[in-house]
Amino acid sequence: MHTDIGYTDRQEKIERYHVNFIKQAIEISESAYEGKRPEWNGFRWICETIGG
Repeated sequence: MHTDIGYTDRQEKIERYHVNFIKQAIEISESAYEGKRPEWNGFRWICETIGG
């Protein structure tokens, strides 16, 4: 994934999208780890665009 923040919309809007994507990935990871969603077993995610 390559992130051009602000390329498709205003930077502030894209930033909110990315925060939401990160929260979703954390929730998915936690559910997989806790065995709540067996179909997600082995899910891996790398946040390549984290930073300030």
